[in-house]
Amino acid sequence: MKFCIIGCGNIAKKHVHSIKNVPIASLVGVCDIDPDVLKTSQKTWDVPGFNDYIAMINATHPDVVVVLTSSGSHASIVRTISPLVSRIIVEKPLSLRIDDAQDMIESCKRDGTQLSVVKQNRFNLPITYIKRLINENAFGRIFLGSIRMRWSRSQSYYDSANWRGTWKHDGGVLANQGIHFVDMIQWLVGDIESVFAQSINASLDIEAEDTLVSTVKFKNGALATFEFTTATQPKDIEGSISILGTKGTACIGGFAMNKLEYLDTDSGIENEISLESQNNPNNFAFAHEEFYRAYLDTSNSYSSFIADGEEALKSLKIIHAIYQSIELNAEIRVDDVQPSKLGA
Repeated sequence: MKFCIIGCGNIAKKHVHSIKNVPIASLVGVCDIDPDVLKTSQKTWDVPGFNDYIAMINATHPDVVVVLTSSGSHASIVRTISPLVSRIIVEKPLSLRIDDAQDMIESCKRDGTQLSVVKQNRFNLPITYIKRLINENAFGRIFLGSIRMRWSRSQSYYDSANWRGTWKHDGGVLANQGIHFVDMIQWLVGDIESVFAQSINASLDIEAEDTLVSTVKFKNGALATFEFTTATQPKDIEGSISILGTKGTACIGGFAMNKLEYLDTDSGIENEISLESQNNPNNFAFAHEEFYRAYLDTSNSYSSFIADGEEALKSLKIIHAIYQSIELNAEIRVDDVQPSKLGA
């Protein structure tokens, strides 16, 4: 299956590595508007390069186009290419605006184009393991959850591109990094009913927030706390998620929900640190590679984990509800959310 990539920034390295490692996939073209970035990408990946994605699609006839540009540009690109291709993959988030995301979904439905969104952490080994246990009711009724994302991003990271940390094109720690964790906990625990949040800029000079906390209520009655920051010094500490149920408890930690730290259930599963407990530390793109394997092989047991546009829209609405809560200093029901300043 032939792939093309639009956007050759840092995240593209993981996608290229993953595509090249999946036998039935081949990379036939890359596109970037920065001539220096494009030249380097062509040389490094030994693939034809283009500065216009329509020209790339017409020249290479890909089966799948992967959109890896800044978040604020996703909507216009997807709307343009959906009549031209049969499959589109978009890096998270689907879009920054709820109305844009809805329009992207409708455009792809109208054109008969399959739309998928990268939620690669769903393929982390401990996540797939815990998801299976939840489906088997090993934890009973889940009543409490937590997210702790304590990462470090330097000022130079945000200064490296003029869109980073801006409300119009990126958002802050929640929209950029935290959205992976938000998707994960609602995927594991259930749909979120309401949120109440606060944020600050602890140390970074950016438009949006670098630190945010939120309390969360799920529709099934469970509660959770979210804690996100990119102001941790001097380096990353953790990216963890905990699940507490009436019959068991699990904590998935590591840098990004990639290591099973604790597990105990009434059924006798206790501290089961096994081959299923940690991603391969020698593969920097492990989860992305597993995403592509599941995407391309419908017989893969995890192919159902691939997020479509509707699932990605759920996460985006939660993000806007949290930002709206901060703006209004009020609890916000996700079903009643109005657009926040993200993407405006």
